[in-house]
Amino acid sequence: NRFVRLWWEVSMRSCELAADSPAAARASKAKWFPFNKGGEFRRWYGNQEHLINWRNGGEEILAERPKSTVRSPQFYFRSGVSWSKISSGSPAFRRYQEGFVLGSAAKSIFVGSGQEQPEDFLMGICNSSLMQLLLEAKSPTMSFVAEDVGSLPVIGATMNAGGESTIDQLVENSKADWDAFETSWNFMKSPIIDRRTDGRVSTALDAYRRHCDTLSRQQRSLEESNNQLVAELYGLEDSVRCDV
Repeated sequence: NRFVRLWWEVSMRSCELAADSPAAARASKAKWFPFNKGGEFRRWYGNQEHLINWRNGGEEILAERPKSTVRSPQFYFRSGVSWSKISSGSPAFRRYQEGFVLGSAAKSIFVGSGQEQPEDFLMGICNSSLMQLLLEAKSPTMSFVAEDVGSLPVIGATMNAGGESTIDQLVENSKADWDAFETSWNFMKSPIIDRRTDGRVSTALDAYRRHCDTLSRQQRSLEESNNQLVAELYGLEDSVRCDV
């Protein structure tokens, strides 16, 4: 694709990964910027591998496609919570940091500075077993548009310290898993390298498998805690399954 590439297909010298506004993106003189285009089922963090040619506010794309319009540019480069419009199963909500141009296949939630609920609070609610049931009932075709998510009942509550810690750890674990592979632009080295205690690859692989098993069990426990927290907020802890 002329305008959308995987990040390893272009020179990183022509990229800006952390612009926090359209003005900052223009000032960077960069050509390629992170592109949120949805992707596979993945909760909490991930699907960050595409770039889009957005130099000077996407002038090359608009010149090539003069009938195209830039929708909601005020939300470009802002941090938020996103999900893929089309899913093979339940919707998955994940955190995106500042720096992304928004694609039509990815939908997002943005929270204003004066709003009570932070983005992570809403992400935790949307990823809960309770809201997954509601969303699947609203959209049995597995196409989750903004109206479906926007109509979810969000109560006027705030997240306690335990809930914040749970969400932060879920995101941290998911990010660590994403960054462990070369397809992440934050990849540094194979996680197996640090586990070669006796210099043998087989030992390192066994240690890494144990680490992944532990991380998987921890993530499962954290998701169950989040499900329980949300169910209790809505007074439905006896009506909704919280196990994963």
